[in-house]
Amino acid sequence: MKRLKKLGIVLALLLAVSLAAAFVCIRVKTVTVRGNRIYSKATARGVLLPQAEGERSAVLLFRLWRGKKKQLAFLTDYDIRFTSPFSVELVLHEKQVLGYVRYMSAAFYFDDELRVVESVQKPIPGYPELVGLQTGDIAVGGTLLEADPKGRTIVRQLLLNLRKNDIRTEQIVFDAAYQATFRCGGITVLFGGEKEAEERCKDLAGILKKAGNASGILDIRKRAPNGTYALQAQNP
Repeated sequence: MKRLKKLGIVLALLLAVSLAAAFVCIRVKTVTVRGNRIYSKATARGVLLPQAEGERSAVLLFRLWRGKKKQLAFLTDYDIRFTSPFSVELVLHEKQVLGYVRYMSAAFYFDDELRVVESVQKPIPGYPELVGLQTGDIAVGGTLLEADPKGRTIVRQLLLNLRKNDIRTEQIVFDAAYQATFRCGGITVLFGGEKEAEERCKDLAGILKKAGNASGILDIRKRAPNGTYALQAQNP
């Protein structure tokens, strides 16, 4: 019985040594990325896991254990997980971003509550720039339109409704009364203010899906008597 026990221990040790030796020789074949919206997969891999593909798994594991985490402007954190000896998963925890405003030659990005979460010199694609707001001084950690709660609510609700309906625009221009104008492809949208904003965003999403490559001026501030919105040709 004792001999069998010793033999089992020896076999277990040999197996462990064999697995460790095999792990040292194994190389990473694939690196996958999850949780990315702001950063492309290529950018995330290039900055956070450079040259990981083809590297020995044991060497990469040791390097990750010894090294400090790298920093990216729009990341709160990230995780690196071995899903197998041959593959690694990079999970990004990005800051929530709704849009940005320009101030002092920088782009200041804000979240769903219009809190400023980051500033960068070069804007990132996929988020609208807000123009025309009387924001005053802006700093990371502050809130846009802090002295104007009503205006902040109007701006926030418009942005949330645009995102909810997957309506994309590069720039939204507001006037002093928070009436909004923006472009979607070749269509200039005269959106207006807060009245029935949620319903009008839904209508706009349906119109844009059917518009194709159409261009012109779409006044969505008020329906025509027949319940539709008119798309007018834009003067050259």
